[in-house]
This record gives sequence, C-alpha cells and structure tokens, in this order.
Amino acid sequence: MSRAEAIETGGLERSEAGAEESLLERFAQQRDEAAFAGLVQRHGPQVLGLCRRILQHQQDAEDAFQATFLVLARKAGTISKRECVGSWLYSVAFRIAQRARAKRARLPVSEPNPPEIPVADPTPDLLWRDLRPILDEEVNRLSPKYREPFHLCYFEGKTNEEAAEEIGCPLGTILSRLSRARDQLRARLKRRGITLSACLLVSFLADQERASAMAPELAQSTVKAALLYSGAKPFAATAIPSSALTLADGLLKTIRRARVRKAAIGLLATTAGAVAALLLILMLAGGKTDQEKIQGAWKATRTQAAGQVMPDGGSEMRFQKDRFNLNCLVFGAANPFRDQGTFELRPDQSPKAVDFISANGQRALGIYLLEQDTLKICFNLGGPERPKDFVTYAGTGLILYELRRE
Repeated sequence: MSRAEAIETGGLERSEAGAEESLLERFAQQRDEAAFAGLVQRHGPQVLGLCRRILQHQQDAEDAFQATFLVLARKAGTISKRECVGSWLYSVAFRIAQRARAKRARLPVSEPNPPEIPVADPTPDLLWRDLRPILDEEVNRLSPKYREPFHLCYFEGKTNEEAAEEIGCPLGTILSRLSRARDQLRARLKRRGITLSACLLVSFLADQERASAMAPELAQSTVKAALLYSGAKPFAATAIPSSALTLADGLLKTIRRARVRKAAIGLLATTAGAVAALLLILMLAGGKTDQEKIQGAWKATRTQAAGQVMPDGGSEMRFQKDRFNLNCLVFGAANPFRDQGTFELRPDQSPKAVDFISANGQRALGIYLLEQDTLKICFNLGGPERPKDFVTYAGTGLILYELRRE
C-alpha cells in the first residue's frame, strides 16, 4: 500500500502534514468509518497501555479503552485543537480509567488477589514499572498548553520542530513549554519521594514509551461500537458492551454538567442572568448544599498515609449538622483512635476545602470531593498547610480517606 493509499484508508502514516486533522475532520463531518479506524490504530496502543497501567486488569482495561473511543466518537466535532487529539485522548482515558478503578473498589471483593494482566512487559526495569503509573498521573495534571507539546514529543515521538508546526506556535515557545513541563514533573515527583534529573526523565520517556499490543478484534469491535454510539449507524445499546457504555455515558454526563455550570457562572456575571444561573446550579446539585449532602455515616473503603495504602479495620466518619465523629481503626491498633468536634466546609474553593476543629481546639486543614454516595477527604495532621491534591507523601502528616455512605 502506498503512503497516499494509507492516508486515504485511515492508515498510520504520519509524515504528511495535517494527516491527524484530516482523519478527525473526515469522521466529524462524514462519519467516515475508515477515518475512525485510523484514529484507533494510531492512538489505540497508547490509550490501552495507559488503561492497563492504571487498572491492572485486562477486561477492565479493555472496557476503559472502548469507553475512551466512544467519547471521542461523540465529541469529535468539538475538539478545538485537532492536531493534539493524542493528548486529548490521553486525558479522557486517564479520567475514565480512574472512574473504573474507583467503581471496582466499591464492589465486594470476590477474591483476595484480582488477576493481573498477563502481558509480556517489554521493560524489565522494576523502577520504570513502578514509576510509569505515577508519571501518568502527574502528566495528566499538567495544563493543556504544557501537556500537548509534552505528549507530542515524548509520547508520540515528534521532533520539537514537528510539534511546533502541528500546534502552530514558534519553536522557542515549544522549547520553553517542554522545559516548564519537565520542571513541573520533576518537582511533583520529588514531593512524592522520586528524584529524577531532567536528562534521566527524558531518557526514561524516550526509551520506555512502547506501544501496547492491541488485538485486531478489540480495535474492530471498538470502531463498530463507536459508529453505533455516534449515530452513524442505527443505535442498539445491546450491541455495545454495557460496562464500556456506562463508563462513556458517565464521563459525558460529567462533561455536560461542567459545561452547564460554567455557563451558569457566566450568567451570574450579569444581573439579568443571576436568578436563572442560581436556579440552574441548584437544579444540578439536586437542591441540596454540600453541608446537607454530607450528613450521615460514612464507611472507609481505602485509607492512605505516608504515601502508602494502610490496612483499615473499618474506620468510619459521621456528620451531624456541624459536628463530626471519627473512629479510626487503621494500622492494626488494638484500640481505635477517636476524635470529635466541629467541621466547616468551603465548597467555593478549588479543590473544595474542609476544616476539622477537635474538641481540644486543634484544627486540621483538608480538602474533600463529594460525589453522590462516595466521599474523599485528605487532611493534614502534621502542619498548617492545606493539601493541594488527594495524595499523601512520605514524611508528612497527610491522611487520605476514601469513604462510602452507609
């Protein structure tokens, strides 16, 4: 097959300028099956590799993989930077895999050790296998202007010049953004107890970014499901795996809510739209404030401290009006640690903030994420600084609870 034929049939050739945009454009406007197949073949290995690293379970990874491309099928026409579809897919796949992992953690444990993916790892380096999932998390946290050139150069193997041409900015800007991205990654990794020089970080990425094996059957079924999901063919829910469909629908619902919230905030900037926006926000929140929704008993499903998941014997938190009660049964202690006092929520901050004031007047600063019947709380017992994300680090007093409503 010639290079021209490869592009025409949705193939993998990358040297022609605009090939990426052409595939996405053809699918967005014409629902071209070959174009979407080309996108799956081009980006599927990286998406599948990311899902495998996060979920460590073959079927769950394939469900998240399919869900990622279902979302692409629905949102293809809204991607503004079409030359950066790889970075966009990376972010979507990360969010879906995280949701899948959280969902699995809430299920009853049927066996003590879930089967890991039987994949022949091309990287025998244990350090890299431990580092890469952490690096995935931190790369996803980069802002798009840094993540996009980073993904093009280090994950897709583009030269700096090619990345500058695809993004449409000067080479000096690309070099500056890559440098800034590396600095941010090294600083965040250092806070997690991992120290890498810039050269070593780049060497890891250049040497270890390998394509995951993607079965042809998985690619074909994903393309078929995406065409159904996008409306290019008559839709039948039974023709799409229910697990992948649930993940895709869940993320799209979250995206829609975020877009409506953003629109509501814009309306609040004008006097005429203030009432309408407030009603819209209240409708999305189910008419309840976080203070009301957090009330009741919550059971811990996962506890993390000093950067490690700790054995939990059944810790729980209870909230009644403005008071809290904590029974902590971790670390194999014979007797539980108990604390009580008042709490204050600040849902207007990002991330949302919570202060715990014990009966002795000691204040612990924290952040929280409340989603229906799941609650995530990270607070600092060792200092006056409020956590910035839901991660604990060695040598700190950070505690992370993931809880489920009783």
